[in-house]
Amino acid sequence: MLPALENLSLGLIQGVAEWLPISSQGIVTLIANNVFGMDYTHSLELAIWLHIGTLAAAIIYLREELVKALKGFRGGGEGRRLLQFLIISTLSTAVTAIPLLLLQLRIPIPASITTALIGIMLITMAKVAGKSRAGGGDGLRLRTALVTGLAQGLAIIPGVSRSGVTVLALLAQGVGLRRAFTLSFLMSIPVTAGAQLALPLLLTPPDFTPSLALATLSAAVTGLLTIHILIHLSSHKNYTKMLLALAAISLAVAGLTALK
Repeated sequence: MLPALENLSLGLIQGVAEWLPISSQGIVTLIANNVFGMDYTHSLELAIWLHIGTLAAAIIYLREELVKALKGFRGGGEGRRLLQFLIISTLSTAVTAIPLLLLQLRIPIPASITTALIGIMLITMAKVAGKSRAGGGDGLRLRTALVTGLAQGLAIIPGVSRSGVTVLALLAQGVGLRRAFTLSFLMSIPVTAGAQLALPLLLTPPDFTPSLALATLSAAVTGLLTIHILIHLSSHKNYTKMLLALAAISLAVAGLTALK
């Protein structure tokens, strides 16, 4: 397969997986490493880079919420509370994410373990989501921001889903499923932007080529579509069944990878 098609495929996968409660970084790293034959470090660097595409998708889709948060700098009300939520959750994310990133660069985690982690998290999330209330709180308490931000930092580990772990943390604190997804997607914006700025200090960014640009664009387009679909799916009762189906697939892949 040509490098351009490899990058395009990984961009499409990133665009979908970033917003599902599975680890986009883990899936992209796993496929790049095991299917396309890239070394682990390069696979990880590419997986992190492709978040630029899904970052653009989140900014476009959630632009009204972002404007509301930015107005919080000068006003009060929900905009100020949303702004405080994003600041605290972002700072607390760094507390867990940075040490874990440095650790995993020294000790790569086997692919079978990462995919098994995805499956276990999906089962847990399905159980909690099934018990969550349709409404719930708005999720903007400072304690909620702190706890959810610390949980988000765990997603730096391939196999731990950022979307999954943050939604799970919000659900466990009484936030409704649809609101939990919206807040989770909003939380991804400052964290992803910060990660891209810090990337050159911790890793060597991949060479920017036309094929990489195409991959980033494909991640943005598919990411935008996936956010729209997922926000609406979160209101349906069959959502937990989808989580359990994804969990079964993840555990099956983990078993096959371990036997390889």
